[in-house]
Amino acid sequence: MLRRFDESIAFSNRALQEQPDNIRALLRLAAAEAYNGDLDAARATYARAERLMPAPTREFFAASHPFADSKDFDFLLEGLRLAGWQG
Repeated sequence: MLRRFDESIAFSNRALQEQPDNIRALLRLAAAEAYNGDLDAARATYARAERLMPAPTREFFAASHPFADSKDFDFLLEGLRLAGWQG
């Protein structure tokens, strides 16, 4: 769902209804919200994720969000930076 932000937001929200502590869904939601222009929501979502996993690392993202193309991985990381990740 990369770069399909509205769909990614809807999908992540559905996942979080069933699993409120789903860290992958929270992180993808934060990045999608940031790219969709809702930085306040993105930062709030990222803060929620960081309460579950303080200071996630690039290595964690690489292991939990595999992409065939490294450009897609870099795109995710940039979205997370916009949402508040300090990596």
